Amino acid sequence: MKAGFDVGSTLIKVVWQEDNHWQFDSTAHQPLDVLLRNLQRKQITQLHITGIGLNYLPLINGFELRKRKGDVIMAELLNQVAGVNYLLAQQGKSHIQDYLLVSIGTGTSYTRVRGASVRKFPLGNALAGGFLYGMSKFLGYNRYTDFLNIAKEGKLENVELLLKDKIAETASKPEGNLLVAHLAKAQPHSSKSDVQMGFLNMIAISAIRDIVLIDLVPEFSGFKQVVCIGSSIENDNPLKSLLIHYQDFIQKELVFVQHGAYANALGAYHLESNDMDKIE
Repeated sequence: MKAGFDVGSTLIKVVWQEDNHWQFDSTAHQPLDVLLRNLQRKQITQLHITGIGLNYLPLINGFELRKRKGDVIMAELLNQVAGVNYLLAQQGKSHIQDYLLVSIGTGTSYTRVRGASVRKFPLGNALAGGFLYGMSKFLGYNRYTDFLNIAKEGKLENVELLLKDKIAETASKPEGNLLVAHLAKAQPHSSKSDVQMGFLNMIAISAIRDIVLIDLVPEFSGFKQVVCIGSSIENDNPLKSLLIHYQDFIQKELVFVQHGAYANALGAYHLESNDMDKIE
């Protein structure tokens, strides 16, 4: 049996099939050694490796390791797009074939997909999940989920400086909610939940701004849908809600793919032997 194995900068994610059903797991749920033992108990012997966290490879023993041929970054990109397209088809969205792929992981990357054409935007964004994870540790949280659960209770208007705060006559107009400065209204007595929601808002607005700017670049423009994936926007994560809140600013349809965080591993899983090299 085989598994797709995505070795990321922060998390390792793995997918495999069991009784014709997809199984998903990651080091967000248990340490790497426990994850590997679980795969061995499932009689998985071959791992299709993808991702850039190659420093983890010496820790992976007892499996046959294979990876897509070619440059590691391009291989990851092709695996990710293949996985996204598979998930779109499985979720009744196979008509989406011309889109901007926004992957919010440790950092955020942008990829223009037109059918079989895949082109990575040269600039990503370092303000993403890694920033949130680091801030959660700095603020003393042992579990990242605790950081998110408290952030959900936050109110942005308590800490974010909006245009209506400076120009009162815009209060009843849409532009009144435009952001002037992140966390500019924060005070020593501001609640953790408000400030943490402000951190999430920094990432959401940063991604929305990037999408608008990318659409101005001729060779990347013309997309109607923006497909969003990543652990940072899975399930009911408040970052997902913020992106939806700003959707009208980009005049694009935001598409969220269930299990999108596992797209890279899923693309690697589907690789055939002649498309891969063995890792010695």
